[in-house]
Amino acid sequence: MPSTSRPSSRARKRTICPPVDKVYMPSITRFQDPRNFYGVWAHELAHATKAPHRLNRDFGFSKFGNTSYAREEIVAELTSVFLGQSLGFTAHTLEMNAAYLHNWLRVLRSDKGAIFRHAADAQRACDYLIARSETGRAGDGAEAA
Repeated sequence: MPSTSRPSSRARKRTICPPVDKVYMPSITRFQDPRNFYGVWAHELAHATKAPHRLNRDFGFSKFGNTSYAREEIVAELTSVFLGQSLGFTAHTLEMNAAYLHNWLRVLRSDKGAIFRHAADAQRACDYLIARSETGRAGDGAEAA
């Protein structure tokens, strides 16, 4: 998996940087609840699973707000929900997850089966992340977070 930079109190946003295969996160103290930090971190790690050397998930050209972008955001957020469920903190963050998903699902109104395909993609990403954490490996040569 990608390495994660040391969370920084100066960092204002979270992001994944594919060229260097790194996730950047603000300090956990910037979140109202630590579970929110881990939910966001899971979301960003889910984006990392789309890389060709991982799950090779490609929805085409992605630009904020377009269908490809929405599809990837849905997969990442559902992955965060699935990981949260397995770690026992979904109930706390589920309302935020639902609001975020609702926003992106509006982009996909014309494709009634999209949510099922994206849920399957999210489950694959969740399984991938859990498998890497259970083996104690970073996954593919990246330094451990």
